[in-house]
Amino acid sequence: MNLASRIHPGKVGVFLLGLIIAGSRKHEQATGFLLLFLLMLLVAWYKWALFSGNIAPSGSDGGQWMAFGHQFFTGETVRAGFQFYPPIVPFAVQFTSLITGSFAALKIVGIFTSVLVAVPVYLLLRQTLSPWLSAALAITATLTPFNNEFLAFGGYPQLLGTSFLLFSTYFLLMGFDTGKKRWFLAAGLAASATVGSNVLPAFLLVTTSSLIALLFFHKMWHQNRAILFRRFRTGLLWWFLPSIILSLPFIGTYSAYLSTTVSSTATPTQLTLMEMAGWANSAWLSEFVLWAGLAGIVGCFLILLGKAFFNNQVILTYASVTLLSATIIGVLLIRELRLLGFVEIGLILTMSFIPRVLDSLSTFLKARQYLSRLIIIFTLALVLIVGTVGHRRLLIAYDWYHLVDTPVLAAFDWLRDNGDRGSIVVTTGSDRGHNYGWWIEGYSHLPAYTAGDPLLFFSNEERGQVELAQAILIEDTSPLDIRALANENKIRFLFLDKETLERRLIDLYRAGFMKRFENDAILIMENKAHIDN
Repeated sequence: MNLASRIHPGKVGVFLLGLIIAGSRKHEQATGFLLLFLLMLLVAWYKWALFSGNIAPSGSDGGQWMAFGHQFFTGETVRAGFQFYPPIVPFAVQFTSLITGSFAALKIVGIFTSVLVAVPVYLLLRQTLSPWLSAALAITATLTPFNNEFLAFGGYPQLLGTSFLLFSTYFLLMGFDTGKKRWFLAAGLAASATVGSNVLPAFLLVTTSSLIALLFFHKMWHQNRAILFRRFRTGLLWWFLPSIILSLPFIGTYSAYLSTTVSSTATPTQLTLMEMAGWANSAWLSEFVLWAGLAGIVGCFLILLGKAFFNNQVILTYASVTLLSATIIGVLLIRELRLLGFVEIGLILTMSFIPRVLDSLSTFLKARQYLSRLIIIFTLALVLIVGTVGHRRLLIAYDWYHLVDTPVLAAFDWLRDNGDRGSIVVTTGSDRGHNYGWWIEGYSHLPAYTAGDPLLFFSNEERGQVELAQAILIEDTSPLDIRALANENKIRFLFLDKETLERRLIDLYRAGFMKRFENDAILIMENKAHIDN
């Protein structure tokens, strides 16, 4: 059954009714939020329809959030290493799973993080645009290729961190613009939530906040220095200090994360700019062309605007400029391609300038009566183009990252029922190189070492585990040495994907393993030494 066949006429009717209501000029602000909410529900429903077709969401990262969440709630160590991760998403997954079950919890949390970004984008766009136009442009942030890519592989923490980063940006801009304490305090709360979500938005948080402070300092220095110092003093007490204090619980997590990542030769800083450009060209060619084209259009329009417009649209201008600048700085400094997703958000924000440009051009061309139609056509075209490209990316990514099906789940269940606490599993990767180990840790609650390319893992500890799995399952290791490695490292189970297993089974039998579970896709073997003990 395809997605179109799942569309319920009643739900479509509700959505269209919402559009009609939102078109009312009465209660403009309320109808804007109503339209935004309905659009978010529609996008969430569309993504849920895709997710609901399989047992578990696509990707391997979801297993990590289940594993970390289980450790947070129970104190039981189920991961093979001692790595830690910012807790908000794992905590949300584990808490939701108490009500819905683990896989449903992952789907709910993932889709929620995917659509939440529309809210702060809407709040920023409303500084310039009408409610319905803001809602239409804001929803494009939930349809972008990077948003859908992260949803497909399980990058929920970055999606959530992106939303909190934008909330923090909006609140901080409002604080400096009005001087009111509540905005600064809200910015501090959102900043700490960003830190508690993901390291990449946290990195951009520092950069964007610094740029915003510098821009406002420059602006107010030439306008009213008394107000400048008063607002910066208020910001220090109600934004900076609360954000630092509320972020203190995450220091241990970040310290452990950064210490292991920096020490690894697998860090993204090893990539050259040419390698990054080549990778982006091969992986996201059509999307790259789309956003590069839009960036060129926006750049041309912004040149036409001049300084007068920027001075009148401080909040939105500062938000888009700081986000794009921070992203470029981040890509150049840490060579992290995942930061490119923020470029898409920045460009969506700058798209809000185009109605003003069209207004200027319509006056020049004496075609003002056509202005509203031009704006509507432009907005609908943008939503349609981004939505189409994003939909294509979501389908490709969802198919590529799909891992857990019925045979794989049956094997996970067997491990969960037959493994003792702390029993170590060594596993092959899938036919596309995806990580069974994270799912085994998150669902079966057993530590796992996954065979694969060590350079894909960011910590020395993980790389050592991968190299051990490679020696047992992939490399030309003798059965006698396999037995010694397995016994020395207390390896109990082998979780083997039949399509990717390269070693002859006879070598594993000679090494002291015996078959315990098998179906069409997965073979599980157990170390005889453990059975004898």
